[in-house]
Amino acid sequence: MSSTLWSSACRKFKLRFQHHHMIRDEKKRRLAWCQERLRGLQSAASAGQLDAPVLRELADVLTLRARLEAAREWPCDVSVVARLAFYLVIPLVSWAGAAVVERAVNAFLG
Repeated sequence: MSSTLWSSACRKFKLRFQHHHMIRDEKKRRLAWCQERLRGLQSAASAGQLDAPVLRELADVLTLRARLEAAREWPCDVSVVARLAFYLVIPLVSWAGAAVVERAVNAFLG
């Protein structure tokens, strides 16, 4: 039983790392595309071709780059794991608190 749980946990941990690598690689690929496109727009700007569509595309590429840089690479971040741990601890704390109150009442009455 414990070996099955252990192997399942290892598979899930390995899967998280695979997803991390996939997300990281895709993020790098898209950031490289943004940089390449920005270089093209910079050459267009130096040639004096700054019209409305070029400026709009420049704003779009800069926005996309900022969003990509802010994107997380891990499928589960710390806040999700902390929230899950908190929800798992709530029943244990309430159970322990109820036991303490029961003992205090029994000591007071008995």
